[in-house]
Amino acid sequence: VVVAPPDIPLQEALALMAQRHISCLLAVTDGRPAGILTERDAASLILAGERAVAMRFGDVMRSPVLTVPADMPVHEGLRLMRRNGIRRLVVVDEAGRLAGLVTQSDIVNAMEWEYIGVLKEIIREKEESYQVIFTSAMEGIFRTSPEGRILDANPALAAMLGYDGPEELIRQVADISAQLYAAPGQRAEILGMLARSDGPQTFEVQFVRRDGARVWASCT
Repeated sequence: VVVAPPDIPLQEALALMAQRHISCLLAVTDGRPAGILTERDAASLILAGERAVAMRFGDVMRSPVLTVPADMPVHEGLRLMRRNGIRRLVVVDEAGRLAGLVTQSDIVNAMEWEYIGVLKEIIREKEESYQVIFTSAMEGIFRTSPEGRILDANPALAAMLGYDGPEELIRQVADISAQLYAAPGQRAEILGMLARSDGPQTFEVQFVRRDGARVWASCT
């Protein structure tokens, strides 16, 4: 936080703001905030021309300053800004000494990241729930690429097709159309029907197990 004593010339205060590329300058007395000068205030003072030459920082600063404790919740700080029509809050410690400055952008960004964190946690929990259902389901579940490669499969499907586990099934079956479907070309027919359909479809399919035996399955 950039600060200055209130008794410096106004021109010096404005020059400090320009040099440091800051949107506000805090006046501090004995470590405690005494006033604030914002970029909007500075713009109007520049228009004052020669009258501003003789002014001091303390003559034009806004005082008293609205201060908040460092432990104030973020959402309360934002509500306080909106209620008072301001974009900055001066943060003080227990002794009332300057501890920092928080802008509206700081608070919004913090809330955005918090919201993103909550969304990520919800997505993670849903993914975990899906994985539990996927792994423990009694029905065979699998996901394939358009080319016919198995991308994911659950233990029930692997057992139904005679494999020791999903990993072995995925590793050994490179093309389900040629290796799993008993009827040549049936997968292509099913993909064509799905492409023309707007909703889920159910098909009776005969699969070839690892040991060569055939098993009927209802696929949705």
